[in-house]
Amino acid sequence: MAIDLERLMNRSDQIWEESILPSLSELIQIKALSPMFEPDWENLGELDATIELFCGWLDKQGISGISYETQRIDGLSPVLLVTIEGTGPGEVIFYSHLDKQPSKPGLWSEGLHPLKAVRRDPWLYGRGSVDDGYGGYLCATSVRLLQEAGVPHPRCTMIIETCEESGSFDLPPYLEALTEQLGNPDMVVVLDSGGPDYEHVWMTEALRGLVSGTLSVKVSHEGIHSGNSGGSIPSSFRIQRILLDRVEDSVSGQVLIPEMHVDIPEKVRENAIALREILGDSIWEQFPTVDTLRRVSETTEDMIVAMNWEPTLSIIGADGIPSVQDAGNVLRTNTDLKLSFRIPPGV
Repeated sequence: MAIDLERLMNRSDQIWEESILPSLSELIQIKALSPMFEPDWENLGELDATIELFCGWLDKQGISGISYETQRIDGLSPVLLVTIEGTGPGEVIFYSHLDKQPSKPGLWSEGLHPLKAVRRDPWLYGRGSVDDGYGGYLCATSVRLLQEAGVPHPRCTMIIETCEESGSFDLPPYLEALTEQLGNPDMVVVLDSGGPDYEHVWMTEALRGLVSGTLSVKVSHEGIHSGNSGGSIPSSFRIQRILLDRVEDSVSGQVLIPEMHVDIPEKVRENAIALREILGDSIWEQFPTVDTLRRVSETTEDMIVAMNWEPTLSIIGADGIPSVQDAGNVLRTNTDLKLSFRIPPGV
């Protein structure tokens, strides 16, 4: 049967405006920090609140053959499993998450706040609406639209976790426990990526993983005046530099750990060149960099490859270092750095 795509798009816009965006606005108001950032997540109940909000929305969608259940394993953040019985052949799994990263309201633009939904057409601003709250709404609405149009669809299973921003360390036990319910999918759709523009439909073929940890160096039990200790006690920061130089070339930014590298297929480089022809310098221009900053990669295609297939190290947090305003002439006791390695597929 012929599908009236224009009608589907108009109906989709209607559902988003009347139903999805209001619910996402409520989701924005829930802090819902991922377990790594909020150890007391279970008592706070905010992760559960996001699931309850979404399930309440699901109940109003009139989707045939739908069922859902919040899965729980002691000590682990909850997972929502949604099943929509198929009206046609095939099985599809949709993945998304409802937990969020921490946010600093002072870094948001004037008039915006991470926990307050603000609509500035056509955009909705607020923490967690894009990463990754929209995912479940989009999947369910896609099936709803097919059902309304009388189009057969495969059996759809949605797995929505609440630990993704922590590295999904709670997810593997659930995947093992739910093996039978997850079935034998023909396709897995992960709705937690992005694209360079809104003029094309983008599909992510490679996504880097994450390895993180805290590197701590302590040199004394209390602060010592630098006039006495300088030259005799090594700075904890200098030791950090020595250790970091073992894993990263500070001039080029290249990660020096061989096991974090993979052979990059030639097809990847060919695709990067093709993407350069479409995107030009827009990938670099989208970043809010200072005017005099030099890019790591000389060409757009090298940057595309590096962003997807090469390991990188970022220092994403520090302890033991006072603010510039509060810094005294004291040799500090310690320097703790939070390291975040992005690793390529296959590592």
